[in-house]
Amino acid sequence: MKTAIFQQLKKMPVIDSHEHLPHERDLLGASLDVIDLMTPYVCDNLMTCGLSESDWKTANDKSVPFCRRFAILEDSLKKIRHTTYFKSMLKGAELCFGMQDLSPSECERVNLLLENGLDTQKIFNTFGIKKAM
Repeated sequence: MKTAIFQQLKKMPVIDSHEHLPHERDLLGASLDVIDLMTPYVCDNLMTCGLSESDWKTANDKSVPFCRRFAILEDSLKKIRHTTYFKSMLKGAELCFGMQDLSPSECERVNLLLENGLDTQKIFNTFGIKKAM
């Protein structure tokens, strides 16, 4: 029964009226990585658990190597792993990129997929999203 319900739901078009993705024109060809997927979803949680604003800025500074930026976040990410926003962000990364966890090696694998930007239209088509606002 549960499977039948989900199959019917998948047929319904989705209009996402509350999304925080930047416009696709700003994502295509942009230099993105896994840390970009955290904005705006978990940045508040990270700072609430003790990450400084300075560390968050460094974590988002693309001139700093990814492994160093990720290391800044690693302890804080462990503290927020049970929050709704963290789980949602990780589930989205799993559905879109097959991401299993936030280990450094898995992040590097997904970073390679994000190298040429994020094709939101492809993601929307995959999940039946007609429009995100």
